[in-house]
Amino acid sequence: LPHPITFRLFNPLNNRYTHAVPREFSAEEGVVVISPFLGEMLGLSPSPESSPPSAPKGSASASATPSPPSQKITISFHPLLKATYARLRPLAAGYDEADWKSLLERELRLGYSTLTAGEILTVTSGGGRYRFLIDKLLPEGSEGVSVVDTDMEVEIVPLSKEQARETVQKKMLKQNSQQGKGWVGGARARKEKGGSVRVGELVQGVVARGEYVDFKLEEWDRAKGVAVELTVGGNGGDQEVGGLVDLLVATSSESGGGAPREDEFIWGDLSSQSTKRVVVGKGNVELAPLSPEQAEGSGEGAEGVEYLSIAVHGYSPPDASPSPPEGEEIFFRLHISQDEDDLSPPKTTAPTPSATEKICTNCNQPIPLGTYPLHTAFCHRNNTPCDFSPPCRTIFRRNGPPIRNIHWHCPHPDCSALGNDAARGGLQKHLSTFHTSRTCPACGFSARNTPQLAAHRVGGCPSKLALCRFCHLLLPQEGVRDQDTDAAGVGVEGERERERISLYLLSGLTHHELACGSRTTECPVCRSRCRLREFAAHKHMHELERLARPRPVKCGNVNCYRIVERDGNGLGLCPICYGPMYAPGVYDPPPYVNLKRRVERKLLTQGLSGCGRAHCTNTWCRTGRGNLGLAAFEGGMGGIKREVVMPLFEKWKSEGGGVGKGGGVRFCVDEETQRKRDLVERVCAEEGWEVEW
Repeated sequence: LPHPITFRLFNPLNNRYTHAVPREFSAEEGVVVISPFLGEMLGLSPSPESSPPSAPKGSASASATPSPPSQKITISFHPLLKATYARLRPLAAGYDEADWKSLLERELRLGYSTLTAGEILTVTSGGGRYRFLIDKLLPEGSEGVSVVDTDMEVEIVPLSKEQARETVQKKMLKQNSQQGKGWVGGARARKEKGGSVRVGELVQGVVARGEYVDFKLEEWDRAKGVAVELTVGGNGGDQEVGGLVDLLVATSSESGGGAPREDEFIWGDLSSQSTKRVVVGKGNVELAPLSPEQAEGSGEGAEGVEYLSIAVHGYSPPDASPSPPEGEEIFFRLHISQDEDDLSPPKTTAPTPSATEKICTNCNQPIPLGTYPLHTAFCHRNNTPCDFSPPCRTIFRRNGPPIRNIHWHCPHPDCSALGNDAARGGLQKHLSTFHTSRTCPACGFSARNTPQLAAHRVGGCPSKLALCRFCHLLLPQEGVRDQDTDAAGVGVEGERERERISLYLLSGLTHHELACGSRTTECPVCRSRCRLREFAAHKHMHELERLARPRPVKCGNVNCYRIVERDGNGLGLCPICYGPMYAPGVYDPPPYVNLKRRVERKLLTQGLSGCGRAHCTNTWCRTGRGNLGLAAFEGGMGGIKREVVMPLFEKWKSEGGGVGKGGGVRFCVDEETQRKRDLVERVCAEEGWEVEW
């Protein structure tokens, strides 16, 4: 049987047809259950008992109740050729994705087995849906093609010239809007637009209730922590509006991870204090570098995190108006530091009086003994402490507003939060943020409060967008599903596959990466096919094999580049360099007396007469020394023996008492050998390799 088995589905009522591949053979005799996509392509009326949406779009399914008997179609076995080309036309203008190749690969691999000319191909990416008309297919004359186990060229062309112009206009508009990105509350010039910030920089601005001002910290010393401090109100802060602004921080990159939001952040300060601080330690796991496997698959640098996203959020109650009034703009100051003093937690110790001081019983402050009676009388007459139980150290003026209208304590017994913004809804905000359960809008997870919901959405939420390290698409990370292990099969092979899946999930692979990494690629070293999810380990295995290999033995001739496979000549020379030394039929056991004579004769001839080659640069050759501008050896034969031959033989004697294995000779070589030797030395100097490798 061919693979896959393809069928032609024909609706005789409207003459519409499509092609499909069976998903399973489990329906009753004479009944076929098809997916909603196939029903739409055939023009069948929708049925409430249609197959689940998870069924592949290009396959027939038998896992749901069949359609009404009146909807009859004709099914015939129809082998299809493998697709080689497809031309797609977008049905709307403005389709602008950075990587259509990866998107189409994912969509066709997961949802389609066949393509039919004239059908509508739907591609999903993030929250968008893109619809394409299948305009042309190759091989020529095919009304349908198979997209299983084939390489296909895809061309995307506009549906018309008007659509092409509109697409270009939308792209230009998007680029212009990105250049001005960061303005909050419209284009009012009074508001800070956000943008990039640097360590040590002080940024001032205003934020409106219910809106955000986003900043990016792209450069900082990764060996130190980062302290982000936000002051709400005037120079010293305003306690009455401290709870109206929140500080949110998250890690981000250009390929994934957006600005932090109220229910989606990693670090944050949602308190009612006018000065808010977030300290990200240098050893924080969120800033940890990528593992070698992750860096190899994702293509990102070892740093992992490209920048820190900082958001200043103007808090707005859930039931507030979507358009806060003009007066609801709050001034703030943002400062980022890496000083050790700023990274340490603030000290909140009680004041300790000296020998000449005494603690006031009303304001709990150390007062000099000489002025203590006067201060006590004045303090009790004009100041009143907090009257909550247990009381705090906050002091208020007696002739001011009632304490309960300004000051508040959290009523929950296990919470010690307090604030001075009761008139601005500080207590209500605290209760809503820290003591009200929240539900994840994506997966339905029930969190105790907003911080727990934020930790869920940036951590284990199945709908969190994660960058696939193989196809580089932003997709929901999903979670561990029982179908992953159920589909592994039975027997010993099935058990091994389940163990392998568990290992991959423990190593940090998402559900999509588990499927996407099943694709294979060719190893450039051994030319074998390897799964993408195993490629990093496979490449590391080759690296370990390379490190375990013994060091190659280079030819003993300094001017040669060749590797000696086996040494049988006593000089450690390659066959080409040893050729002039070869004497057939001569018995010369160690210590190679005859061989030493031939070497001496070769060196003397080389030094006295030279090789006569214009390219030679050998310093032991008369010709080479002349080409290099060096003078000839002084003293003739005696000088050559004194400067070249005797030092070489002494070196061999010290190494083994005979000719030795290290070589160290400098014989003249041909022009090709010399050029390759120069190239090897140049590559080793640039790349840091050793000559033997």
